[in-house]
Amino acid sequence: MNKLYFEVENSNGNIEKMELISKFRLDEFNKKYIFYKNCNESNPHYYAASYESNDNSNFSNLSTDFLEKEKEVLNEIFEKIKKGDFENARI
Repeated sequence: MNKLYFEVENSNGNIEKMELISKFRLDEFNKKYIFYKNCNESNPHYYAASYESNDNSNFSNLSTDFLEKEKEVLNEIFEKIKKGDFENARI
């Protein structure tokens, strides 16, 4: 499987390279989401965001403004993905 990388601007205004972990849509919130991580091998950080682009590889318009219920669902999905249980991760 080929890895997909993209860049985001962090809160300090610096550009960081990120690796896409998963992308999916949740109909109950009518949004598309991604899980991604920074490319720092020694100290990786994982993130979730929603995006609005119709281009499935354009993640320039990311949002982390989630409802509490969205956070719960995203955490549940991410925990299953971390365990390698993609089949039951609801994505």
